Amino acid sequence: MPVYMGIMCEVCRKVYFVATSRAIKPSRTVENTYVLACPPPCREVRSFRKETLRPYRASDEAFQRGYAEEGKYELV
Repeated sequence: MPVYMGIMCEVCRKVYFVATSRAIKPSRTVENTYVLACPPPCREVRSFRKETLRPYRASDEAFQRGYAEEGKYELV
């Protein structure tokens, strides 16, 4: 499986890939910061900087979808 840069929602444990996820947007208030707005049912909102992204091994299908569910990714 390929490796992609992503951020994990600490509540639902899904990993969102910055390049393909619609749940990640640039912050409108803080420069060089992004916002992860985890969709329902989770609804967690988290700000992060690009430097905090981590490499995750996941399927191409998960990457194209924009996220991988717990158990379907591996931190590299």
